[in-house]
Parts: sequence; structure tokens; C-alpha cells
Amino acid sequence: MIIACISTDLLYAADSKSENVLIQQSSISGTILDEMGTPLPGASIVEKGTTNGTQTDFDGNYTLDISSSNSIIIISYIGYESKEISVVSGQTTYNVSLNQDTETLDEVVVVGYGTQKKREVTGAISSISADAINKQTITGFDQAMAGRVAGVQVSQNSGAPGGSTSIRVRGIGTPGNSEPLYVIDGVPVFNSNSGGGGGSPPSALNTINPNDIESIEILKDAASGAIYGSRAANGVVIITTKKGKAGAPKLNLDYSIGIQSKEKNLDILDGPTYQEFITEFSGAAPTYTNPANTNYIDEIFQSATVQNMNLNVSGGNEVSKYSLSLGYLDQGGIIRGTDFERLSLRVNTSHDVSKRFRIGNNFSVSRSINNQTPENSVFNAAIGRAAINPPVIPARNADGSIGQPGDVGTSFIRSGGPLYVTDERLYEAEQFRFLGNVFAEYDIFEDLTYRINLGGDFLASGSNLFSPSLVGSGSPDILSTGQRFDSKEWIWLAEHTLNYKKQFNDIHNLNVLVGFTQQQSTFSSQSTSGTNFVSNDLIALSTAAERIGTGNLVDWSLMSYLGRVNYNFKSKYFISASVRRDGSSKFGPGNKWGVFPAFSAGWQIADEEFFNVDFIDELKLRGSWGQLGNQEIGNFNYLALLFPNAGYGFGGNVGSGNFSAQPANANITWETAEQTDIGFDLSLLNKKITLSVDYFDKQQIDILLPGSLPLAYGFIVNGAPQFPTVNAGIVRNKGLEFDLGIKGFEEDFSWSVNANLATLNNNVESDNGSPIIRDGESISIRFQEGLPIGTFYGYKVDGVFQNQAEIDGLNPDATNGVYYQASNTSPGDFKFKDLNGDGIVDSEDQTAIGSGIPDFTYGLNANINYKNFDFSMSWQGVQGNEIFANILQQAGDFTKPDNKFTTLYENAWRGEGTSNTVPAIGNGNGNYRNSDYYIQDGSFLRLRSLQIGYSLPNTLLETLQISNFRIYVGGQNLLTFDNYEYGLDPEIGANSGDTLENGVDRGRYPIPRTISMGVNIGF
Repeated sequence: MIIACISTDLLYAADSKSENVLIQQSSISGTILDEMGTPLPGASIVEKGTTNGTQTDFDGNYTLDISSSNSIIIISYIGYESKEISVVSGQTTYNVSLNQDTETLDEVVVVGYGTQKKREVTGAISSISADAINKQTITGFDQAMAGRVAGVQVSQNSGAPGGSTSIRVRGIGTPGNSEPLYVIDGVPVFNSNSGGGGGSPPSALNTINPNDIESIEILKDAASGAIYGSRAANGVVIITTKKGKAGAPKLNLDYSIGIQSKEKNLDILDGPTYQEFITEFSGAAPTYTNPANTNYIDEIFQSATVQNMNLNVSGGNEVSKYSLSLGYLDQGGIIRGTDFERLSLRVNTSHDVSKRFRIGNNFSVSRSINNQTPENSVFNAAIGRAAINPPVIPARNADGSIGQPGDVGTSFIRSGGPLYVTDERLYEAEQFRFLGNVFAEYDIFEDLTYRINLGGDFLASGSNLFSPSLVGSGSPDILSTGQRFDSKEWIWLAEHTLNYKKQFNDIHNLNVLVGFTQQQSTFSSQSTSGTNFVSNDLIALSTAAERIGTGNLVDWSLMSYLGRVNYNFKSKYFISASVRRDGSSKFGPGNKWGVFPAFSAGWQIADEEFFNVDFIDELKLRGSWGQLGNQEIGNFNYLALLFPNAGYGFGGNVGSGNFSAQPANANITWETAEQTDIGFDLSLLNKKITLSVDYFDKQQIDILLPGSLPLAYGFIVNGAPQFPTVNAGIVRNKGLEFDLGIKGFEEDFSWSVNANLATLNNNVESDNGSPIIRDGESISIRFQEGLPIGTFYGYKVDGVFQNQAEIDGLNPDATNGVYYQASNTSPGDFKFKDLNGDGIVDSEDQTAIGSGIPDFTYGLNANINYKNFDFSMSWQGVQGNEIFANILQQAGDFTKPDNKFTTLYENAWRGEGTSNTVPAIGNGNGNYRNSDYYIQDGSFLRLRSLQIGYSLPNTLLETLQISNFRIYVGGQNLLTFDNYEYGLDPEIGANSGDTLENGVDRGRYPIPRTISMGVNIGF
């Protein structure tokens, strides 16, 4: 309904046809409202047939200069019927009330190869809007997902600038690649290219500017993801970037600057206390020469700035629309020597060539440079070295040289201090990426549309590494080493789809999609490394005394047929079925093809005549079942591989040749995830309260694992046996998801709160008798039947032996050489549990001691608007997971002269009754074997983001002749509530993306706390 306002009189039009009113003025203004009288901010007002247009402000007000006395004005807003007004002379004010469009009344979500009304969705799909992303000062879009979607756990693998993130949709289903598939404007992308380098692998997804994103949809169940077949087993994340809208050109500038710092500290011994420890450790006071008192944690950390600038120009007319954006990010690192810089450009256009023919494109280009530091190593990474390096050693000497043990008259086995890692070593990675597509659509008939989508993803990565030589003083010498790594990957995509959409007799609604797709990748890399350089000032590889080079060239391809049928009766009963048949080059000749079906159904109970509950707007039951695949494995796992340059003996001489090192298995096939989902969606009180609940049961079968083979077959590389890959494992994830939303509006005040919670039970149901066991001095991890993936394995500590009588009581057979733990067990040693009750603590008494997988995850997001002020915050929490604090094996081991955690030193056993949690200083006797001594509580609640903004009032905007001006202050990771004592950050993702190492802390780069301010200006 249109309301043309002349003075205070309202004239109503019964339909959307044009009205003629005489007018001579060239400027009109007014307010756009909905049926309830609520302002519609962002509504479009366009002079028909031109690019002249504007949008309403926060209060629904607009002003538009028109070019003709016979202009026709088009008013539109998403979810409402468009209106047209023909204006002539006599009236300057037009207040327009828009009716909700029954066809687009419901929120529209992006699904595979199309869109769908949310009320018609029968799968489990969650959405994140551009508003939620823009209310956070973030450097990567993956950070915007944290705590916002039930069943989706987002963990930053590294807090370093440009560091990667692990995203787990409904748990971990395989010890292999567990990352979801990303589809960016219709182009499938995997976050798998590390770009080489020596620090934390940079995320290929960090080439995407989050400010360009319009919406993010997460397809969580099989019915939603099956249209992507062999790549959807770990979930699908669909990213849609911003498009242009009809109207006058709009320019929007957003700039923010912030200060970053570490949120917490490590409490390690200072210089004088360390000397006390060494006195206890060695039995004699140390004789240092001018000992320092260095806090190496403070030395390697710093405050750092982060700047983010984004410029967007958009507009168009009824025929052509465009959106151009330029982004620049400059993020310093809170550890010295680290930073990340990204420059990005995006061009999105669409053109209606005719009523039937449409074309368009989505192009993005980005270049990033990332200076890194080694992580996840107690011995080689900056944080690990800072925690254990003796504080009596100076950080630097008076001449600027790196402080060494010999400078204070002592020795230390580890060469080069923390500043050697942060200041002297070079770890630089660079990425260039082009990602885009062109598309064309043609309406063959009114209800039948053909679409072709041609996409390309080109990613070029490179890195330079250099470690200078260091002549040791009280420690071993360091030999100079360097490496240059380059890789290029070109992925092309061709998709052809036919979409038939028809309504019959106003009650039967049918939507049919069929398609054929092809995708191919060519990846090449080369690496050259050198040692013993002529000088630390000459780092070109040509100056190295010894050099070695390697190269790689890999192709893969995927061919697919797909189909989907959606049917509903009276928009009340819904049925959907889809199938995809994929053929992959990654499998043998007899197993290249796989079929992935899915079915789902829904029932809108609230639309039934018998259901007469006024306050319930919507009650939809839905259920789904389907099968998904995972083809993200090596390209030649089904073949026997030859390794070159093997030495063979012939008649006393050694010759060079190739040898078979990987046994073949032509029978390997897809990992398949079979998932069942049952849920309901509830809406109350005119959608003021919404609730979605889901139960899911996902069983991943035919997990690809190392098989078994007698060693006599001779498949051994560097002393390690090589086994064929086989389909053997079964992993099950099941849980409940809750998503609650509440919102309210009253005059100048509006608010909304969204809360989510998801439980998770992860279990390896079968390892086919071939568990993955990683046993080492530093950690023991299992992929084993009956346990969660990546379970920490070891001994259970049962306190500390307080006296010899306690030890003797457990050694009744000591005279026969049989001991409970060891013959040299002494008071002050750990007492480990004899779990099998045989009177001896040995390897049979090891058990599960923890898991990095949480029992449940949750989030809370709130938004408040009052007049021109706005407030938003986002909380993220995980509960029930553990951390294996690997750093404790050095900073908590009292048999080594490394620096120690203060609380452990103070609580060490020093006589009967003094401690039952920390062993005695100097005692070995197996105290520091893998055990729950290293297990810490990984639960935390984090204030992920907070922002407060103020927008200038409309009267002032009109004076300044700008459309909007907003200033804001905010922060990221401002507060964290946790019990993790021996690490800088409880959010521990997967080490270098390794699923089995989820929750292992070897000195991880912490996520910085950021306080920022910014401005957003629109013209």
C-alpha cells in the first residue's frame, strides 16, 4: 500500500500501480515504513530508467533530487512488495508504506546451487549476516563465526597475524582432513595450501577480505550438503559477497586502528629464584659471572598496532549493477618479528541483457605478506624458548649481540636464545590469489533457466627462510641454513545447471535442479635449501656451501552429475531429495565413482487449521538423512610409489636407483559420512522469539587408515615401516543443538539476544585392529577404538611417595627383582596408578588421560540500539576439553636445568607432607613420562568481541551532505575466564591443522587482546 502525503493528508492506493500527482519541484523526500509503522532503514528509492537513487537512513528517511517532472519513483525493500509512484507538480513529500511480500516474506538463505526460503528449508542450515560480521573488528571471516552457530566450533590454530583457524562442523570425523568445504560465490575452495614456510601455516582463506562478505551459510546436515557430494563430509560453508543495488553511486569508507597486546602472562622464575633452583638441583650454589635477571616472556612480546581500511563503491540501475571494493590490512604481531599485510580488490557486477538473459561476474585479487615465527615447539619456537631459557643469561650484551650462557660463565645445551628466534631468523611468506567466476543465465521458458558458471582459483605462494650462524659460547654452534619455497595452484571450474520452478493450481510448488560440473587442479612446487652460507649478510642460496632442491607436480580432477527435487504442498508439507555422482582421479580405476544421496521432509504444523495457537507464528518439524563423501586424501594413495636416489650395492660398489616404498592398494575408496538429523523450528509472538533444536547422528565409515603388512616385504623409509592405505575406521559424532533468539522494539530502543549451545559425543567405533598410535618422548596420542579422536594417552598420577615405607609396602617381591615402578623409586617421586591390578606399573597401565574435543560449546550474542547509539557483544565458550601442556615437559621437569614455572617450583616436594602434586627437585625415576601431570583444563569463556558506536543524526548528515557517519570503539578477546595455568591461551586448535594434535600446546602463539576505534562514512 502506498501513502502519498500532501501536507498532513494521506491518500491511499489500493494496488502497486502508478499514481499521477502534479509537481514542479525537482526534489522529493519522505519516510519509508512497514505495515506496522516501523521505519525501514536501507530501503531503495530509484528514479526509474536512471542510476539516480538513494537509500533510507536508520529512521527510514530519504531525500532524492529528480531529473524530470514526469519521473517515476520505484521504492523497494527486501521481503516487501515494490511500489511505483509517478510524480508531477504539487507535492514534495512522499511517505510510503510497504506491504510484506508473501512470496519473499521469509528470510532467504543460500543453499547449494541456489537459494531457498528459510521457512521451506528441511535441512540444518545456519546463517551469519553482514551486520554480524561488520560489528566486529576482525582480520579474517573465520573469526566472525566463533560462538555464533550451534554445532560449529571455531578454534584459532595460531594467534599470529595471518594464522590459520580450524573449523569443525558437528565434530571431527576423520584423522585426515577435517576442514569443511568453502564455496565462495559458487567456487569451491579448500583451506589446504600452506604456502610452505617455517612458522604456523598461513591460512589460504586469509586472502578473503571479511568486509566484502554479505552472508555466510553453514550447511550442517547431509540433506543440505549432499549436493556437494564427495567434499561435504565435514560440512559446507557458503560465502556470498556483496553485490550492487540499483540507485545512485554510493561510496562507503571504513577505517579502524587498534592496539594489540597479550592477555595473560607466564609465571616463570626470575633470576635470583632460578639460582636458588639451580642450587637445589645441583647441590651447590652456581658461580655465575654478573648474572642477569631477564624475563624472556617480556622480551619477546610487544604491543602492536593493527590498521584496517575498506573502501566500497556500489550502484547501478535496473539493467546493470556493480560493487567495487578495496581493502588494506596491516597487522603487527605481539611477538617480535611477526606481522601480516594484505591488499585486496573485488569487482562484482551483474547485467540484465534482456528479460531472459543475464550475465555477471565476481572477481577478487589479493596479495599478502606474512612475517612469521616458529610455533608449536618447546625447543625451537620463541615462546617455548622464552619459557625455559635461564633468566640469568642477558637478552643482549652491551655490544648488541645475542646473550649466551658463556657470557655469565655457564653452559646450556640449547643454542640461541628467544631473541635469536624472533630477531635474527627470517620467516617470510607471500601469497597472491585470484578467485572469481563469470556466469550467464538464460530463461529458456518462463519456468526453466539454464545457468553456466565458469570459475577460477589461482594461488601462488612463496616463502623465504634463513637462520644465521651463531658461534656458541657455552652452547653448541649454530650452522646457517636457508630455504626458498614456491608453489602455484590453478583450479578451474565449469558448471552447467538447469533449474525448473513451477507452481501448479496455487498449491503445488515444484523446484527441480539438474547439473553437470567439472573441476581440475594443477599444483606445482619447488624447494631449494642450503647450509653453511658464506656470510649472514648474504642470504641468497647461491652463497650456500651445500644446496639441495626438490620439486613436485600434481594434478587432480573431479567430474560430477547432480540433481535435486524440492516439492511442497500449500507451503505446508515439504519433501526434498538430492543426489550427486562424483568421479575423482584420486581413486583407482574400479573405485573412481561414488553416489551420495539425501532425503529430507518438513511439516509446518502452525499452518494447520486445527492448530490455533495465536502466539505461535511458526512450528516446523523436519528430518533428514543422507550420505556425504570425503575425497581430501593424497593423489596417489592407491598406487605403489617409487622413491629415488636409493643406494644399492653391486660387487663392492654402491649404485643409485629407485625403490618401492609405498605399497599399492587399488581398492581404496571414499570416506563416507552417513548422517541423520531430526529437528524443529519455532517462532513466537510475531517472530520476537525463535528457537531451533536439532539432534544429529553422524557416522563416518571407511575411514582411510594405515593398514598392516609384514616388515619382510621391505617397505621401509628412513627406518620407518610404510603401510598401504586401507578403508578401515568408523567414527561417530552425535549431539544436540539449541539456537535461541529473542528481540524487541519500542520507539527509539531495539534489542536482540541470540544464544546457542551444542553437545558433542565423539567416538572411534572401529579402527579395524590398526589404531594410529603416536608414542614419543613428548606426547602419546591415539586414534583407537572406544576413544575420541586424538585422545591423550598415558599414566595416571596417584600422588607423590612421601616416605620409604610407602614404597616398600608396594614392593613385596623386591627381593625377586620385581618392583611396583622401578628399583630406584624414592620418596618425592610420583606414584602412578596400577590400573590392571597386577602389582606392577608398566605400559599396560596406560590409559586415556584427556581429549581436546569439548563436551559442549556455546555462544551468546547481543545487540542494543538506542536512538543514535548501538552496542554489540559476542561471547564464545567451550567446556569439557583438555589441553596437553607439552611445555610442562621442560618447564615442569626438575631433572633439567631449564627455567621453571614458579608455582611448580614453590610446590615441589621437599620432605614428607610438603607436597602431593609435584615431585622432588632432581629426582628422575620416570617421573616425567607421559601422564596426566601434563593435562590441563581447556574449558574457557571468552568475550570474543565488543563494540559501541554512535551515528550522527539525520539533520547533521543533511548539513554535511553525507548519507551516514558512524564512529565506534571496541575490542576483541577482551576477557577470558579459564583455568589454564601453564599456557598463554586456552584456545588451542589443531597443530598445523593436524586433527590428531587438537589441544596440544607446545608453545602456541596466543590470540591478542585488541582495543580499537574506527569511523564509517557514507556518501
